[in-house]
Amino acid sequence: MAYWRTDVRVHAGHKDDNHGTSAKKYKILLEILSLGYHVLLSDVDVVTLQDPFRYLHRDADVEGLSDGEAPRQAQGETIVVDDPKMGWSRYAYTTRIWAMNSGLFYIRATPAAARFLQQLHARLSREKVWDQAAFNEELLFPAYHGSGVRHASPGCTVRVMDLEKFMNSKFLFKHYRNGRHKDVRPVMVHVNYHPDKWDRMKAVIAYYDGGNKQALRPFPVGSERRASS
Repeated sequence: MAYWRTDVRVHAGHKDDNHGTSAKKYKILLEILSLGYHVLLSDVDVVTLQDPFRYLHRDADVEGLSDGEAPRQAQGETIVVDDPKMGWSRYAYTTRIWAMNSGLFYIRATPAAARFLQQLHARLSREKVWDQAAFNEELLFPAYHGSGVRHASPGCTVRVMDLEKFMNSKFLFKHYRNGRHKDVRPVMVHVNYHPDKWDRMKAVIAYYDGGNKQALRPFPVGSERRASS
């Protein structure tokens, strides 16, 4: 059986926790990209219902799942902050992009993607920080140097996956299962918002592959215990 073993190190504080295990994957990804291979990374709590490669656009350095619960949040939105004490300039416009999930993304073997992985692994090797938070900060934050803060942007192009094809479990259980598109078949479903992962993953398969249209119904929107059948 073919296998690959590599020695990957991260911040010592991560040694015995799941964040440390997750952090190691970026160095492994960098080694794979250095060989010229593009990678679709998927956590184990992802249900694959269709061939994902048919639905990837492959026009960006990183193409990933959004943690937003609605397409508008995934796409990015303009919001208004109201600060009454500023008088006529009380309304300030800003933008908000919901985090991309580090458990499901496609990354291409490009120089920018390699820089991103290098910066991310370097940071995780010296800081005890949640790898998904660092993933988004290193990928999306603009370059900045001042006020004691220094950040170099890797210069990656980014695409957010179509939320109706690549779903997070909040979108599925809070909105999609009761919406007008509830019978449209997704490509991949990441059960990232809920702790009862295995039961929900089996329910997703039963609903979409087993023809059981009641399979998703017993589960609550949130992480509380599901209703007894």
